[in-house]
Amino acid sequence: MSFARIGRRFIRAAGVGAAALAAALAAATVALGGAPAPAPHTPTDDTVDQLYGYRIADPYRWLENGNDPAVQAWSRAQASRARA
Repeated sequence: MSFARIGRRFIRAAGVGAAALAAALAAATVALGGAPAPAPHTPTDDTVDQLYGYRIADPYRWLENGNDPAVQAWSRAQASRARA
């Protein structure tokens, strides 16, 4: 069973309509300090691998190099957003 189906069943079982749930979540967001900060921009590149005759795009390959200063800066930005 999908998470969406489980969620819909939970909402129906609790007797909460989707609009009421959305309003409650919006109110909680405002009460906690407003909308979250936007996610940092994640650049992509044109990296493509050839595997078993198929071309596989890997635009986020650059994120695999944890020693790259750009990756470290991106990771810090993501971490500070998650902790905000």
